[in-house]
Amino acid sequence: MRSVFNIIMGMLGSIARATGLTYNEVNIIVYYMLVPLMWTAMLDICIGKPICTILFVVVWTILLIANRRRFTNYCNRLFFASQRFLRSFGWIGLCSQFCCLLRDTPIDSDRSIVCALP
Repeated sequence: MRSVFNIIMGMLGSIARATGLTYNEVNIIVYYMLVPLMWTAMLDICIGKPICTILFVVVWTILLIANRRRFTNYCNRLFFASQRFLRSFGWIGLCSQFCCLLRDTPIDSDRSIVCALP
């Protein structure tokens, strides 16, 4: 059975091929833009005003305009910085990576996730 990581990586790779973007660009767009945008939208629903979403979109728009010619390099830097950040947590970082990107995580017969210490 394919791992969660391989499934997500395959989907992001398919999106990259279909759009002409790189895998790192799609990864950054999804995890740094779309996922947080959903969180800001939920927060705005809770407070009853679209303040957080508008602010989030304005900040990302400014960043994208400022880096439009270097978007690939910008995404590569963010992608590799994210990898370094997650790896800096040691085994805890590895367990947290499972939630997003960890390969071949064993699953017990009761379908619970097993995160073993290295």
